[in-house]
Amino acid sequence: MARNIIIILSVFFLFNSCATKDNYNKILYSNQNIDFDAVSKKIIFVNLPNGPYTNQAKDKISTWLNKNIKLVGFNNQLEINVIKIDSNESLSDLKTRIDIEVVLEFNIIYSSLKQTKKITLKINQFEELEGSFSLRDKENIIDNLLNRIIDKLSFKLKMELI
Repeated sequence: MARNIIIILSVFFLFNSCATKDNYNKILYSNQNIDFDAVSKKIIFVNLPNGPYTNQAKDKISTWLNKNIKLVGFNNQLEINVIKIDSNESLSDLKTRIDIEVVLEFNIIYSSLKQTKKITLKINQFEELEGSFSLRDKENIIDNLLNRIIDKLSFKLKMELI
């Protein structure tokens, strides 16, 4: 009887130790609107380098810029230059590191004063995956990384506009 309990507990602990330790669930960005005193918005993607996740980041940031950057003014113009979206994936000692860097430049062109206000934002985020993980886990990590970048961009932009 004791031998059966030991075998059952051994098998139980063996299967529990084989399970993945990290749970890579999707998180969403805060989806807050940012208001600019402008009447028109122009988004320009400057020569972006080719990285493994650059297109995915470009799509996510473009969606954020179109949906969450709101125009509430009458005279001014807003020009958004996406200067850099760089992504990199490196492997070392059972770890996979994913880096994504984003640089945006917001130019508010005041038509009445003939002046320009420039706001430059630079965000660099990374995530490390250890051990065994599925492709879905990796996709969730990349999505979470991009969502954190958008949250940080929103926060920094709001602080600059105050």
